[in-house]
Amino acid sequence: MNHQRLAKWLPYLFLTMMAMEFVFIQMRTGRLIIGSDSIFHFNQIYEAEQQIKNHNFSYFMSIYAFHQSGRVINAVYGPILTYLLGALLLAVKSWYRLQVITSFLVYLVAGCGMYWALKKAKVRPWIGALIATIYMTMGWVPRWQMGSNYSAITGMLAPYMLVVIIKMLEEKKLPWIGLAALMTISVESHLLTALLLSLLFLPFWLYGLRKSEEQKRFILDTAKAVAVTVILSLQVLLPLLLISKTNLLHMPQRMSLIANALHLAQPSRSIKTGLLIDSNTRDILSRWVLLFFLLQAAAAVILRKKQKFNLAITAYGLLLLFISSKLFPWQLFQTSFLSKDLQFPSRLVSIAYPLLLLGAGISAEYLIAWAKQHDEAMLQLLLVASLIFFTGSRVKMVNNQIYSNSGWGYMPGVKKSHTTFLGEDNDPDDFEIVQNTSHTDHPGYFIFEAQKIVPDYLAVKKKATTKKVNYSFFNSVVWKNQGVKKTVISGGRIKLTWTKRQAGKQQLPVVTYAQSSLTVNGKKVTNYKKSLVGCPTVLSKQGKNTAILSFNDPCWVKAGIALSLLLNILAAIWLIFGKRLASKVEFR
Repeated sequence: MNHQRLAKWLPYLFLTMMAMEFVFIQMRTGRLIIGSDSIFHFNQIYEAEQQIKNHNFSYFMSIYAFHQSGRVINAVYGPILTYLLGALLLAVKSWYRLQVITSFLVYLVAGCGMYWALKKAKVRPWIGALIATIYMTMGWVPRWQMGSNYSAITGMLAPYMLVVIIKMLEEKKLPWIGLAALMTISVESHLLTALLLSLLFLPFWLYGLRKSEEQKRFILDTAKAVAVTVILSLQVLLPLLLISKTNLLHMPQRMSLIANALHLAQPSRSIKTGLLIDSNTRDILSRWVLLFFLLQAAAAVILRKKQKFNLAITAYGLLLLFISSKLFPWQLFQTSFLSKDLQFPSRLVSIAYPLLLLGAGISAEYLIAWAKQHDEAMLQLLLVASLIFFTGSRVKMVNNQIYSNSGWGYMPGVKKSHTTFLGEDNDPDDFEIVQNTSHTDHPGYFIFEAQKIVPDYLAVKKKATTKKVNYSFFNSVVWKNQGVKKTVISGGRIKLTWTKRQAGKQQLPVVTYAQSSLTVNGKKVTNYKKSLVGCPTVLSKQGKNTAILSFNDPCWVKAGIALSLLLNILAAIWLIFGKRLASKVEFR
């Protein structure tokens, strides 16, 4: 019995060790990796951490981070995940520790999910562990550690959707509780993740509906999953609805679709370390990985009569891979909503790679079993050795990339960004100061030294280019901060104080929304001039002046958020401790 338990947990132990290796590579340099999204998301997390630490909560306004500007970010961008990360930051204290710990967790959760999907597909444990390890090295999963990209969440959760799909097709009924749990987690973490997981699930749902012997129940279970997801996600959906319908928001920047599509890349050597880099992350596809997928496609075609599911997932994975690449005519869609909402076609690899690797695992299982059955020892040895070698090479390449990036302390291109400021001058001395702040037990030091202007979800007076909105925010908020003192007071409000030699106008370095309430020198003001990003200009008296900014969300929004949060807590308790869980849903 002990041997059986050991055999059961050995693959998970192996995946744990691999996740530890990936973060240990960074720990060898002892440096934080500042990625393309690090500063933005660190501000989100710092905001949540400070609210928890000071027991002073503002669900909508940023009162500690984002230059204490009062802008709305966390309420519409993964609030639950952000508060969890904020609580973790409060516990571990430094950004470096937070990055190491969360990177380990992302790798581990992604790897275990991929292994679980392969196990559900009846792939033997050692093959599943190797394929899961390969998955941990590719796509967007490593980009959490190297870029703080939230698209890594899609990569982390996508394998669990495969588990739902396999279970649905096996039982010919919808595991709606597991589906609702997964979709709720995705909505509460990253809205785009929810959309991509839906895209992954849709064709298999249609097939499952067609094959179901109880189609009415299948549709009813789908409705249950949708309803539960919506209700549990109200704390995200209601704020987004409120803000978007009552304000003119500046949405995420329009990106070049073709420039951010998947493409092949030659291996190169790191300037910093001299190590060989054969990347297969974000929008880069390694030639060796492409060859691996083409071999899997050939195997799926050859075995099509015996493994129809393998053929289906491989075909869909290849289709998504093609759409995510520069082979697809993305230039025709540049003026569409996709350039703002999707931005990077390479995001689609987050759902393409799990499909293709699941297919590869199924093919490997069949071929090795066939070789063993027919006493083809050489073929069996060749298949096993090839899989082990390919896994090892992928691990080596991602380790080289992690070590090179952590050696620099940032990803290539971050210091070249016109909206990123590391210290005062972006020079090497300032960068070392920023790196040093990432190790202190005061995370606010890093937020002060490292700044990035991102105009997403700012309420603007009129439609404008991202460049103009960035310029307005910098001049109206960042630059004006020097002359106005900001203090966070009870009730999640921001108090601003300044001194004027004579009475006159004063622009305040905070942004306002339709729901913002502004009091100046004890009097509520409503009719004031606004900058492009909503910074108010008010009348000041001679001497000391005081203004208080707060956010008045409607009662129905407060009630919806409170209900959703309560139901989330109850649902989590039920899923973890409910005695009926094992008999109702195999989602453990």
